[in-house]
Amino acid sequence: MRTSDYNIYVPLPDSDKYIMIHGYSGAVDVVPKGVVEFLRGFEDGDSLDSASLTKETFASLKQRGYLTERTPEQEQNFVCKLGRLLHNVQKKRAGFLVMPTYDCNLRCSYCYERRLCVKGRAWLEKTMDRNMVDAVYEAVAWIRQGLGGLEDNVPKTVTLYGGEPFLKRNAELVNYIIEKGGELGYGFKAITNGVELDGFLDLLGKGRGKVGWMQITLDGPPQIHDKRRFKADGGGSFTDIARNITAALERGVVVSAHTNVDKKNAEYILELVDIYVGQGWVDKPNFEPFCSLVQLGPNTTGQGNLPTKNQVAQLIKESAEWHPRVQLVTVNTHFKNKVIQLLT
Repeated sequence: MRTSDYNIYVPLPDSDKYIMIHGYSGAVDVVPKGVVEFLRGFEDGDSLDSASLTKETFASLKQRGYLTERTPEQEQNFVCKLGRLLHNVQKKRAGFLVMPTYDCNLRCSYCYERRLCVKGRAWLEKTMDRNMVDAVYEAVAWIRQGLGGLEDNVPKTVTLYGGEPFLKRNAELVNYIIEKGGELGYGFKAITNGVELDGFLDLLGKGRGKVGWMQITLDGPPQIHDKRRFKADGGGSFTDIARNITAALERGVVVSAHTNVDKKNAEYILELVDIYVGQGWVDKPNFEPFCSLVQLGPNTTGQGNLPTKNQVAQLIKESAEWHPRVQLVTVNTHFKNKVIQLLT
């Protein structure tokens, strides 16, 4: 028995405790300083003396991977095998993003793509044409052939992105993308603001040639959302989006209702949850609400508008208590998400 080479120790500020992370088991624990000192004392392969630990602590350290019977070479070989396995798993999750246009019908206050407007409306409003769509599917087929024999196990999925993919002025193009993809066996997802989704309802559903999953953003109750995610003419978008979420849910589409959170709307999140309940959305198994901190692009300001960790943790706790089917997660990365959940 020895200390694993893949232990990570992070001291907590103003505390005698550490966050301890194991690199390949995925374990994350908060432990007293003495446990870290014990493990570090045997990193050079000296024989372990567990007398300073309780039997329960010693067993837990072993079970969670901090202590191991593997030699350094065996640990390294195990991690290499695990890496190859995860790589193959990710191959099977391969998908493709198609962006019909950079243009958008909203002017969100925090949009990181706003700087694209400096290139002019003519550039921004360019869209794909049928020749480009054909070339995309040819490229996708070529990429899939290079997956080393795994292409038959890779879901045939295309995600529509933007800009805004569902602009009514681009309906003919979007219909062609989905129709051709359906003929080739593809199903579809979409990242959309949902404002003009009512013009594409025939494309929603399950199976190939249909959009079966989409992410749609609501940033709070109407009076808050409409100040953040407004139309090009300054009008609000909440009512249109809510109506289209209901229509999508009725067609069996999985709707991932997303909220961008900063200090300006954090206090209204639970009011938004009330709307989810009132609309009957939370009772539908294909409704999946979540939120994340506002993602600021490069060379942008506004970090001071982001909630603190304590505010994030409190919001997660309150939202879970508000309704059992609502779990709002407001973090920038999966790792931060995991740590915050473990520490609250």
